[in-house]
Amino acid sequence: MRDWKPMTAGVREPLLAITAPVHGEGDRDNPKPASPPENLGSHHTIMPIKVRVQEPLRRLLENQQVVEINSRTVIEAIEELQRHYPGVRDRVLDETGAVRGFVNIYVNEENIRFLQDEQTPLKDGDELSIVPASSGG
Repeated sequence: MRDWKPMTAGVREPLLAITAPVHGEGDRDNPKPASPPENLGSHHTIMPIKVRVQEPLRRLLENQQVVEINSRTVIEAIEELQRHYPGVRDRVLDETGAVRGFVNIYVNEENIRFLQDEQTPLKDGDELSIVPASSGG
């Protein structure tokens, strides 16, 4: 439905108005907020992030350089990768669940060791890079 504003000389022009709810369902006067996904609190929405993996881990991801997953923290991202690509967790984490010393993980080019380690939060659009140290001569 449009709201109309009377103009001079009998011409009517539409007003700029939002007539539909922005989130969820409901009508203009009584919008319902969008519901969070099941099993999550309203403040813990899982967001899509890109994971960029360097060699030699790339072969565990079926030779894909970048995959997209939904996770709220770095540790959840590693577990999500493990579900889809078995073997990733063992190559990235040690027996205690900490990132192995020879693996660097970056969130938007910042090393998680200077953030919150495995508990570093992720948000929509973040890029997670997993870079195993390389040796050579």
